Amino acid sequence: MDSSKLPLRVKLGFGVGDLGGNLFFTVMGFWALHYLTDIVMIAPALAGFVIMIGKLWDAVTDPAMGYISDRTKSRWGRRRPYLLFGAVPLGLAMWQFFSKPGFESQTSLAVWAGISLCLLNTVYTVVNIPYSSLTPELTRDYNERTVLNGYRFGFALCGTIIGAGAVQPIVQAFRDPSRGYSAAGLVLGFIMAFTILITFFSVKEPACPEESGRGKGFFKSFFPIFKNRAYIVILLGYTFNILALNFLQTFLVYYFKYIYNEENKAGIAMIVMLVISMIFIPVSLVFSKGSEKGLPIRPASGSSRLPVW
Repeated sequence: MDSSKLPLRVKLGFGVGDLGGNLFFTVMGFWALHYLTDIVMIAPALAGFVIMIGKLWDAVTDPAMGYISDRTKSRWGRRRPYLLFGAVPLGLAMWQFFSKPGFESQTSLAVWAGISLCLLNTVYTVVNIPYSSLTPELTRDYNERTVLNGYRFGFALCGTIIGAGAVQPIVQAFRDPSRGYSAAGLVLGFIMAFTILITFFSVKEPACPEESGRGKGFFKSFFPIFKNRAYIVILLGYTFNILALNFLQTFLVYYFKYIYNEENKAGIAMIVMLVISMIFIPVSLVFSKGSEKGLPIRPASGSSRLPVW
């Protein structure tokens, strides 16, 4: 499988896994803080602190999960076991986070939210890091990898639109918004679990040869990448992009609710924003090809060219 063309079933099965992944990213980005402040009724500063704790915890678990996944050996491979055993816990954790607890103490609510958010982010990491690592392992053919990512990004766009547009209609179907959010967490959690299970049953992970760096400890294998100047440039660009996106996602619901008193239009605004982003994807590809063909980009030491995304 790793050197020949992949069947359509494998491409579709692999790609659909990112529908749930981007659904999660979009829902948490747009709705998590609003849910904590306006439904769970946690003080805004405290809710923001809880979100920050979840992000910091994510920064620890992501590289740790990559290290663990690289060294996993099982009859399903080193990536797919985490898809199989993490899918259902991921769906349940999503439901649990969006189900308002019965107590009212600010301290208790903050502790509950912090634990719930860290648990949800951990299970998502357990599933998503191995899933993302499957791309280069399913095929060694460059063109096939490009096609494979095309299917993946197509489903990712679908997940993004669902995450932006589905929460509000589900919540508004209930008289009690807290029940609506719980229902939304259940429905979206089911979609996330179902899509990642489709990926597990659709792909077969090829045997992976032993790597020269596999015997190294976590820190010895992790920190050397920061000596790569090209990686640092890309990392900084990605970081600033995510920061800007998170600010926009977080403020959008509050903006429509408290400035325009039109909270029901926030979902429409999200979809419009995302559709415009999709329209400009081909434009970015044109600029990327232009850069690849000769814009003055200084290569990093030891590499022939700095990658352009």
